[in-house]
Formats: sequence, structure tokens, C-alpha cells
Amino acid sequence: MVPELAGTLGKEPEFLARRVEEKFCGESARGQLSIIPRAVPAVAWWRARPVLESAFTVPRTREILSGIVFARTHEERMRRLAKRFDAVAERDRIRMKREKEIVALRMNAARDLHALCGRFVSAINQLVESAPLDLTPPAFRIDDFDDLSVHLIQINASGRMVQFTFHGTADLESTEEIKLPYTLEGEARWFSQELLDRDDVNDHQIFFCNDKGVYAWRYYDPRSHKMGLIDEDYLASLFEDLV
Repeated sequence: MVPELAGTLGKEPEFLARRVEEKFCGESARGQLSIIPRAVPAVAWWRARPVLESAFTVPRTREILSGIVFARTHEERMRRLAKRFDAVAERDRIRMKREKEIVALRMNAARDLHALCGRFVSAINQLVESAPLDLTPPAFRIDDFDDLSVHLIQINASGRMVQFTFHGTADLESTEEIKLPYTLEGEARWFSQELLDRDDVNDHQIFFCNDKGVYAWRYYDPRSHKMGLIDEDYLASLFEDLV
């Protein structure tokens, strides 16, 4: 703070006017603009402005006061902009963290669906005497997973097929097709060569849903509006339609 003005803070506007006139009327406008904003708070200057305008007798008075107000206004504007940058950076950090969580969630969901199909195939193959079921792909590879690409899991029982195709939603989660939020969507299709010849392929929509914080694969039949969990019983019911 300028020593000559150290005692002016908190004084009446008339006193401020006299002290500023004594100190600065003989100096250049550049010198005044560089010293005054640091000497007296903007609020005190604004209160003193009518008195200062009438008390100063030099032509550069209004230029001095305008410079003070501009300097303080510019400083506050920069501070507000800096806070907005900080807020944007925090929102970006939260968004990127959420994106990583969703990618990991989708990968685990794909692995879980493949594991379910693997358990079903293994259970049936332990019981059949011939024509074992075949799972494609035979193993789930994390390195091959891309959450936005279309993935296929297929169970083949002597030409009778159950297929799951799925991919990630465009947004992290969606409610466009069903009320429950979901992050993966696709189809379950089951058919045989005979059904293909008749152009008769059964299908359900499938979703990896968030039901009050609990994620699970679910199917949805748009014709009957029935929804249920995708589990080994569901897989058994699909093959029962084919054999």
C-alpha cells in the first residue's frame, strides 16, 4: 500500500478526495492508474466517486476513476473465469472417471455372459452321449473386447443355434428402449435350418441393466412385453423351442 494513503482506509469520501488530490494531481495519469487501485479498496473509491469528481480540478480526474473501476472489474472477471475453468476441469475429471468405470463394467458384463453360456454348455455336454454343444468363441479374451463394437456369443447344437449379439450404448447409459437404465444392448436369436428356410427366426432384445444399483443381463420380449433374467433356465427354454 502507498504510505501516504495508509491512513485513508475507512475515512469519509471528502477526506479521501482531499488526500488523493494532494498526492496525485501533479502526477501523470499512468502513474495515478498504477498506484490508486492498490491504495484504496474499490468500494471506498466508488463511494467517494461523486465527491472526487467535484473536488478534482484537473481534466484527467474522470480518466483516473474510470481506470480504477476498470481495473477492479477486470480483476473480478478474471477471477470468475478462473473459477469456471476449475469447475470445468472437475466436471471433466468426474466424467472421465465415470467413462472408465462404464468400460470396465461393460467388459465384465460381456465376460459374465460368456461364462454363463460356458457353464450351460459344460453342464449339457456332461449329460449328452453324442453331439456335444459347441461354444463360440471358446474363451473370452479381454484384449479382444471393444465396448462399442458388436460382439457375438454363439452356442451350436448340431445346427440349432442360440446367438447373443450386443454392443455398448452411444451414451454411458440409456433408457431409450426400456425403463431400466442399461449400458449394453443387443439381441438373443435362436433358430434352426428348418426355421431359417421358413424365414422364421425367434428373437428377444437383451440389455445389461441397472436395477437400483444391481446390474444384470435381462431379456425383453416386445411382443408379450415380458422381461426376465438371462440365466441357465433362460438358455434351456430357448433350446427347448428348437429340439
